[in-house]
Amino acid sequence: MQTLGLPLHHVFPQTPTPPFRPLLVTPKVLLSNPKPHPLHKISAASGFSQEPKSNSSANANRRDHDIPQILVKRLARNLSDRHLVQAGERILVAVSGGQDSICLLWMLSQLQQSWEWKVGVVHCDHQWNPQSSAAQASHVAHVAREMGYDFYQSLPTMDAFGETRARTWRYGVLHRIALRHAYDVVITAHTASDRIETLLHNLFRGTGLQGMQSLTWTREFRVRVPYHKPYKHVRLVRPLLDTTRTELRKLCETLQLPLWPDPSNFNLEINRNRIRHELLPYLRENFSSGIDRNLARWVEILHGEESFLHSLCENIRSKAETSMDHGVMKLDVSIVESLPLALQRRVLKQFIESHTGKSACFDTIEKLRLAYGHTSNGNKRVRVSLRGGFEVHLQEKMILLLRKDVPNAQ
Repeated sequence: MQTLGLPLHHVFPQTPTPPFRPLLVTPKVLLSNPKPHPLHKISAASGFSQEPKSNSSANANRRDHDIPQILVKRLARNLSDRHLVQAGERILVAVSGGQDSICLLWMLSQLQQSWEWKVGVVHCDHQWNPQSSAAQASHVAHVAREMGYDFYQSLPTMDAFGETRARTWRYGVLHRIALRHAYDVVITAHTASDRIETLLHNLFRGTGLQGMQSLTWTREFRVRVPYHKPYKHVRLVRPLLDTTRTELRKLCETLQLPLWPDPSNFNLEINRNRIRHELLPYLRENFSSGIDRNLARWVEILHGEESFLHSLCENIRSKAETSMDHGVMKLDVSIVESLPLALQRRVLKQFIESHTGKSACFDTIEKLRLAYGHTSNGNKRVRVSLRGGFEVHLQEKMILLLRKDVPNAQ
């Protein structure tokens, strides 16, 4: 698939611009409690200076009016404490035009001056809604122009995607544009709510701990960009994983930010949308109104434990693994067998996935692990076929990982 990284003035100039409330504010609006900026049309009635009329409504109003300061400070703390983004970096923000991404873009604009970032905006148009997608893209382009940010847009070369293929295409677009235009970081607006939905979605598919916390704060892009030299590492950052959609909705209502909701988010044929609009409301009503926060906290705990176990197994694998001729990799079975069961499975999974680039399911790992006992006789071999044209040969006290076309691997 080809992608387009176009300058702003090349993006659909014939598309009419939808009604727009300017997004740009001075970076100090929320940091020093000044008067509201006129471009936001934030009057006293909408927020920062009006005294509430009653104690009961006062606290609620004050909480809502304070939400911009709270969320901007939280974002700054996450970026700094978690070392997500450095001052002076070039950051590319993925913006759909909906609530979460517009809120993220606005909050980053409040920090831009002090962090001295160079900011770009990218919009991925999946063409799922032909009647509105061009206008939606034009809206995002207009927002970027009003804020003085470079704008890039990409369209697919195919008319339809499945959910998984669309996500793969989208991340490929983000990585490609970041590489072509020398951005250090790609920032997305995934929230705590997205993290919960991903947890449930992957749980229903039969994932392990890694899949249950797959939305992490940061990672390097694993999408390969063909023919791009020299290779440059680009980080993917999700700084809103401790912020819920409800909090962002309050921010939008307080500041009246210009939104263009994506109609595909309400398509119940998409699994994640059914989790969002049907399953989670049911769980909140019938089990716990605080299930969002509880699950988000659990995912953060899982993330810490998974990171530790992953590093531990990488260290073990480095001691058990040897490179041989013809790209054959050898794993010392005696080291693996000495480990607890959970670590055996993890080391085997890492060994296969790191060298094949393909995911290994539980059944494959378990078949390989249980085959240890069949190799006690050195004259007997066991072979296990893997995805991507690879196979594993089990011999006495060793596991060989090789391509099927490698002859006579010993």
